[in-house]
Amino acid sequence: MISKVTITGVKDLSANLKKLDINLSKLSQPLKSSAEFMKLEANRNFSAKGATFGETWLPLTERTKKIKERLGYGSQPMMVRTGLLKSAFWIDGPYTTKLGGNVKVLNPIYYAPLHQEGVGRLPRRVLLKLAKKQVDEITRIFVNWVTRQVRQSFKK
Repeated sequence: MISKVTITGVKDLSANLKKLDINLSKLSQPLKSSAEFMKLEANRNFSAKGATFGETWLPLTERTKKIKERLGYGSQPMMVRTGLLKSAFWIDGPYTTKLGGNVKVLNPIYYAPLHQEGVGRLPRRVLLKLAKKQVDEITRIFVNWVTRQVRQSFKK
């Protein structure tokens, strides 16, 4: 006895897979969302004194506290005098190609890397970092985006 198997919907499936391929190549939205999240994390990190990225900043030395007081900004939070360092984070991109994409969150203030790395007498005070919490959130952003793209590509 010979059974007959009929496959239907192959053309629809093929068309939907092509739509999905096109939709998944448009990475700008999740890249932008990820960068905006990281920029917010960098700003939150100032009030959290480094804890946002799991690297709590060392307290100010007594010498530094006295200097801040003498210069008239002793009441300002740690790492804040004018607010420029905190407010200077910006997003470069996203940039996409057929092969992928990228986006950067930068701080152009010349002394940002000095604090980030800890140079000379400056202790290391991380301003921006991809720690586990941030990787998990960016992963969630991309998973949700891919899920939306699949649903959108296969909806009737």
